[in-house]
Amino acid sequence: MSMALSVLLRNANRTQSYFLLSKSLSVADKNISSLSAIAKSRISLFNNVNKLVLNKNHISILPAVRHMSGVDHRTLWKVERVLSAGLVVLLPACIAFPCEMLDNLTAIAVVSHFHWGLVAIVQDYLRPVVVGRFIPPVAMALAYMITGSTLAGLIFFNYTDIGIGQFIRQVWSLKE
Repeated sequence: MSMALSVLLRNANRTQSYFLLSKSLSVADKNISSLSAIAKSRISLFNNVNKLVLNKNHISILPAVRHMSGVDHRTLWKVERVLSAGLVVLLPACIAFPCEMLDNLTAIAVVSHFHWGLVAIVQDYLRPVVVGRFIPPVAMALAYMITGSTLAGLIFFNYTDIGIGQFIRQVWSLKE
């Protein structure tokens, strides 16, 4: 259902423009006797193109490219997915074999994952069109400050205290 809706919405403007063009051409067909031979051939060509376009299903296998920013986000998306899959292995390893290296890798990976999610929330829900021009940059700066302070706190905890893996082990070993 969502694929059909996506295809329908993607081609809505194209279909509307061809519909409006065909309406104007059908009006022109009625007055065709007063037109030159070149105009007659152009109108018939547009009518043939209109019939072909409206009868075909245009489903593109190419990715939709939006040129809203100059950055290619596909690479970042792949890195985010690899990191998310890596967390499935890294978190249990950090708990099973607590050491400084795994604790720091876990801190960096978790904070990176958290940061990308927080930035996505800010970009999706705090758009300038919705909340004005002042709030989005402030929220983005706040997201970077939260991310930086979280990473600094976790690394500080890893170096000055027991570390993330050992901390989780101790929390799980508490008995009531």
